[in-house]
Amino acid sequence: MISAYYMQLFAGYFMCVMCKSSGQWNVLEKIITKKTKLGKDAIVGVVNEKELIENYLGSINLTTVELNTLTAESRTNISNKFKIPEFESSLLNNLKIRTDESYKNLYFPLENVQMETVGYKIFKENLNESTIEPSSTSGGILIGKSTKKKDTAVVVPNILDLLTLMNAGISWNIICLPNGLLNLPQYVLPSFERFNKLILWFGSDVESWDVARNFAKKLGEKRCYFIRPLDKHVSPHLEPNQDFKAIINTAQPIWHKSIITFAGLRQDVLSDLQNIDKVQGVKWKRYPTLNKILKGHRRGELTVLTGPTGSGKTTFMSEYSLDLAMQGVTSINVAVEHATYVHDISHVIIDNVQFMMGLSEDTKHIDRFWKQDLIVASFRNFATRKNCHVTLVIHPRKERDDEDLTTSSIFGGAKASQEADNILLIQDKRLTSVRGRKYLQVAKNRYSGDLGIIPLDFDKTSLSYAQKKRATKSGGSIDKSSKEVLHSSQSALGEIT
Repeated sequence: MISAYYMQLFAGYFMCVMCKSSGQWNVLEKIITKKTKLGKDAIVGVVNEKELIENYLGSINLTTVELNTLTAESRTNISNKFKIPEFESSLLNNLKIRTDESYKNLYFPLENVQMETVGYKIFKENLNESTIEPSSTSGGILIGKSTKKKDTAVVVPNILDLLTLMNAGISWNIICLPNGLLNLPQYVLPSFERFNKLILWFGSDVESWDVARNFAKKLGEKRCYFIRPLDKHVSPHLEPNQDFKAIINTAQPIWHKSIITFAGLRQDVLSDLQNIDKVQGVKWKRYPTLNKILKGHRRGELTVLTGPTGSGKTTFMSEYSLDLAMQGVTSINVAVEHATYVHDISHVIIDNVQFMMGLSEDTKHIDRFWKQDLIVASFRNFATRKNCHVTLVIHPRKERDDEDLTTSSIFGGAKASQEADNILLIQDKRLTSVRGRKYLQVAKNRYSGDLGIIPLDFDKTSLSYAQKKRATKSGGSIDKSSKEVLHSSQSALGEIT
């Protein structure tokens, strides 16, 4: 008998408690149809997923031991080795932490909605974290349970924060996200349903505020509260002597899309002014001059890039986005609505808008300028509504080679240049002069108003536009990673995820 315990109406996602199966509506339809026609034995293929979990957990139990079975001296050595607080007996009984015989890894159990262990979050000797689940669709969360405030949980991105808060003896449940701030998988959402209030404490990173708002859309904005990324509210493990109770009590409700109050705006403006370096966005490592002009890459903005045919728009866009992707800014250029929700995408690239418009029958009977304006308006709305940065690559109008491109050179009507927060123009003087150079011009910058140019000299040895760094005394180059990164970008921009 199939019993779909959890149904997520917005994304069309289900999870079955009995057989641990999960997926989209079409998967559920097939399972129910097969069961109706063939009887209760029709879901044998799905039950194998449950067996897979049981076999995996069995193998872990054979190669690891619980920390509470070790001597106090061994536990002290482990805590010193991993640079974590001493293990209190109450913490060990709560989390059931395990370790391998060599004490190189700590295993923290992940629980599903039925409070069953379905995987492990592994804390490694080098202080890195990884999540290992035998099933990619039936995972859980790491949770430190409270016997007092059972309906409230503090959500943190890493194990060190969880251990610090638990050792501090606060009254709330503590949840550690399976993938940190990278993304929030759909299959763990049922595990949050038992809580009426969720307090998101994501530290003082540049992306913490944006990530909190995106995660709150999945978890339910009405029950989500956020600890603002102020300097005095750093991550728990960075300052274990903070007054955690007082900080948690300062958590504010996540913004509501239809209600804006003066008090809320005042607090947001004050927070931005006090944390100006954190709200400017993610910095590019390969383009320091671009950081000086645009200040950073921010969610919710629309960027337009244009340049002559063959000037290197796609190549620049590949390296531009790879630079951000290496810092955790996930990019994609297909199925944007679904991907933004499921994978928490923060950067969408469209290369290019004219190709996207195509030559369909509808296009033949519709003014192309008008259709392009509709596309630009849709992406402008998408960027604001989904708090996601959108970059549009648009070819310029055909103009004389000796004329510089301007904001009015963008193909189509004035909609693109009006709606864009940033306009980047690739000026290629090599077309008109033997010694001409190519450079990127920032022609519009709504955030700070700063404008300027950045030389684009393509280095064939490193396959990179990145600015050359000073050579060492031995004559070698400091930057050796460009060639490997750019080799992967030349295949296709659509493969960047």
